[in-house]
Amino acid sequence: EMIAACQLDSIPKEIEYGDLTDELIAKIAASIEGRSFGGFDIARRKDLTVLDIEDQLGDVFWNRATILFPKVRLTTQKEMLWKLMDKLNLERVCIDSTGMGLSLGEDTVEKYGQYRAEKVEFTLKVKQDLAVRTRNIFEDRRTRIAVCQKLRDDLHAVKKTTTAAGNIRFDAERTDKGHADRFWAKSLAFMASD
Repeated sequence: EMIAACQLDSIPKEIEYGDLTDELIAKIAASIEGRSFGGFDIARRKDLTVLDIEDQLGDVFWNRATILFPKVRLTTQKEMLWKLMDKLNLERVCIDSTGMGLSLGEDTVEKYGQYRAEKVEFTLKVKQDLAVRTRNIFEDRRTRIAVCQKLRDDLHAVKKTTTAAGNIRFDAERTDKGHADRFWAKSLAFMASD
């Protein structure tokens, strides 16, 4: 119910990287009315790379694009991220810099500076902050998302568990559909707005 309350038919569906034309990028840019932020969850082989673009109008985040990069080379992902940062005039992007995303994150910070790009390493504390922030935004109905079953599945996939040592952990089971990649990209975009 919490997710359904934030869904709108008018929000665009996901876009595959190969379908992203200059005309479509211009259309996304024209749809942005407020402050724009991005979240970039990086993968290469097993999971999806997802770039989530959010347009903040007042205190509500409108999803303007969710771009999927299935099994796309990291150099190509970086080139497209930079192109979109420029064309969409993204104010800030938070980048998953855990593991293989480290180099891409470092290069992006070097090119755009620490204000426009931030490397985010997925520690237990960071994942908790991301998950709680995202849940709060959905609870408060401060986001508008597409009617998309894959996004709903990713939002439901992240679970809170407590380890034997008493540590709180937020994570999702890795399946053939990914590792809650859309959730983490959206959470990173929300983080970028801080």
